[in-house]
Amino acid sequence: MKPSAILRLALYRTLAVAVAVLTVLSAVMPAPAFAADSDHQVKTVRVGWLVNNKGFQEGTPGERLSGWGYEYLQTLSYYTKGWQYEYVSGTFSELMDMLEAGEIDLMPNISYSAEREQKLLFSSNPEGTERYYIYARPDRDDLAKGDPQALQGLTIGCNSGVMQTIVGQQWLANEDVTCTYKEIDTGSALFEALADGEVDAVIMNDTISSPDASPMFYVGSSDYYFAVPKSRPDLMNDINAAMTTIARDNPRYNEEVKTSYSTQNSGSSSLTGTETTWLKENGNTITLGYLKNQLPYCTQNDDGEMEGSLASLATTLHDKFDITVKTIALSNNKQMIKALSNGTIDVALPLFRDYWLAEQTGVIQSNSMGTVSLTAIHNGKNLNSDLKNIACTKSTIVNRFELESLFPNATVTEYSNDGEVLKALDEGKARCIIVPSTRLETLRDIYDIEDFETQELTNTAQLSCLISRGKPELLGIINKGIVNAGESLSANSYFPTSYSAQESDAFRLLYRNRIVIAAVVICILLTSIAILVWSLYRAQEER
Repeated sequence: MKPSAILRLALYRTLAVAVAVLTVLSAVMPAPAFAADSDHQVKTVRVGWLVNNKGFQEGTPGERLSGWGYEYLQTLSYYTKGWQYEYVSGTFSELMDMLEAGEIDLMPNISYSAEREQKLLFSSNPEGTERYYIYARPDRDDLAKGDPQALQGLTIGCNSGVMQTIVGQQWLANEDVTCTYKEIDTGSALFEALADGEVDAVIMNDTISSPDASPMFYVGSSDYYFAVPKSRPDLMNDINAAMTTIARDNPRYNEEVKTSYSTQNSGSSSLTGTETTWLKENGNTITLGYLKNQLPYCTQNDDGEMEGSLASLATTLHDKFDITVKTIALSNNKQMIKALSNGTIDVALPLFRDYWLAEQTGVIQSNSMGTVSLTAIHNGKNLNSDLKNIACTKSTIVNRFELESLFPNATVTEYSNDGEVLKALDEGKARCIIVPSTRLETLRDIYDIEDFETQELTNTAQLSCLISRGKPELLGIINKGIVNAGESLSANSYFPTSYSAQESDAFRLLYRNRIVIAAVVICILLTSIAILVWSLYRAQEER
């Protein structure tokens, strides 16, 4: 073999051995992990996950997770570099032991104490404030009077070794209340025991809530924090920096994320004794008055029944609380307020939540049935200028008084119906109309508004029911109906079976394309006439 061939062979073998060695080394030596599309090394954070804490931490690790505590953890990770969570399940006591031992790295919602500070690091700023209550079933009217002595001799459920239990038991002792305590492992299990009648009341914070429990007595509060082991100051530095950024972006984030989950359904599963009494005195019947022709929110169908997303309130009141619900369709806001004041209806809907306008009208408002965005339909290029001359109808959800409140510098003119409003817009008598954005497609289906400009506004409004003053029991019933109806009240959840109360599908199609259809019909007629004339002319020639 030639020397050059021997040299090449040796070189190839050397390279092959080097590649093999590098391959083996890369397999046995761990490579640093980095976040996708980032130069930052992944930092695995073992976070404690409380089991059975509906509203706060819902779900089982490895499956879909939710809850406001989960959302806060995710938001925190958005502002930290390379954080990746590993969720570790357990009860509060188990997880606290693991945290102090360094077996997990992070726990949210930990109340501060001097004893805990010996073993843990706490975030510089609180994650929020938790309030402690004694909860009972909504129908416990004896406890709803606010007298702590009504708790004498009751069995009260509590979690062992947690701050709310310590504070609650001290409050009961200060009130000279003697009761029996029953320790239960988790927050959700506490509420289950209350619903099943195993205990008369429970001591719990407002971190989670239950439709089967109402807060009866406030017993104290404390701030809560993110906590890590003493051995992980690096994590605490990340947490403090992230929390500062979150607060700078949205100072109300702590309250908003918690409220979205934890309080709305409290005590909503059953009526109180006073609410039940009110219903009995009123024949177990509630009459809802609603505006016609306001799809997707509400209208009257061919059978005279209420249709639209808000009809789910009537359905929920009947199905959940066995209430007979009558509905009356009304043509405009003035009719509806008059019917409310003279007792023809018990509840009016939908109207925008506005405390000032409600006070001037002499009514009270329900909880929000949802937030709607607003869209301007205008006939010019300058929206700010057009918003100074607004037209509306007497029957619109966005009524004249609300428009004058939203746009104090505008002249607002009221017309009888949508057709007159659009005519005024077309003729330049008005420059703009304001509609809920979810009604825009419905209007497009009925009227030709393609020549106008449309633009969504930054303004939003909340829809609510109106009730005559002096009826707190009815207000409570309606609010529970709204909570139980939930997302079904949203305009996006409504799928129409017909538009017959406004226009049939066929008629709407014809109306929208009336110019094209007319042109086609005229062409067909002219062609037919031309053919007829030509045929007559040929027939004469043949004779």
